[in-house]
Amino acid sequence: MNVLHIDSSALGATSASRQLGAASVQIICNNNPDAGVTYRDLVAAPLTHLSAALLSALRPQPSTAC
Repeated sequence: MNVLHIDSSALGATSASRQLGAASVQIICNNNPDAGVTYRDLVAAPLTHLSAALLSALRPQPSTAC
């Protein structure tokens, strides 16, 4: 089993959602000792926003053939 634990509250240790998330992951790990947990804190390491240049690079390029 793989668990993705994401925290996004800016309230840190006082955040109810962070406390609930940590408790939930702890229960899952207690019941599944082989579980792997990937943790992401979106406050500590925010995702970068998509830029117009990146979106343009990801779009299929129009064909130049006739």
